[in-house]
Amino acid sequence: MNKIRNHSKELIVLTILLAVAVSVVNAAVFVYYPMEISAIWVRYPIKFEVGSNAGEADIDGTITVSLGDGDTTATITVHPSRRGTTRYKDILRIVNNGTQAYYIGFANITETFNAPISTAKLLLYNATNNDYIGEVNLMSNNNVWPGWRLNADQSIRVDLLLKISAESYGSDTAKLSLVYSPTYEQLP
Repeated sequence: MNKIRNHSKELIVLTILLAVAVSVVNAAVFVYYPMEISAIWVRYPIKFEVGSNAGEADIDGTITVSLGDGDTTATITVHPSRRGTTRYKDILRIVNNGTQAYYIGFANITETFNAPISTAKLLLYNATNNDYIGEVNLMSNNNVWPGWRLNADQSIRVDLLLKISAESYGSDTAKLSLVYSPTYEQLP
């Protein structure tokens, strides 16, 4: 016991040295290399345009298509019959003003139509020759990607199809995003 007391100062010093050694081993060293990242804004190659039936008479009111944010957002308001199927032809266009082809699709479907709407679809057509391209189910929140190739200076005509069976008046909203990319890769 005396031996330990006689060496207590040495043990304390040894313990401190050991703690310092361990902390040095666990010390982190950071080296910084310079980098530069540039972001260059460009004009948007894909944009919306109002279709030929936007602003025309609806079942009760007017087919309203509002574009905003440099024609990169679209809000569509329609007044379909509360019973039956209503189709709105050429209410919106998706236009490629760029110099290259882009793949387009739809994602981030955060709100979908619900009952009493039983069918809700965006029907897509080649705006030049009216060939059917595909559709987007607005009753589902599934992404539609990869979607379709849109070449430079081409546009897609968007029609809306709604089937409703309601006892009275009402309203509902669907929200989604148009997505475009020069590549056919999966969405992140």
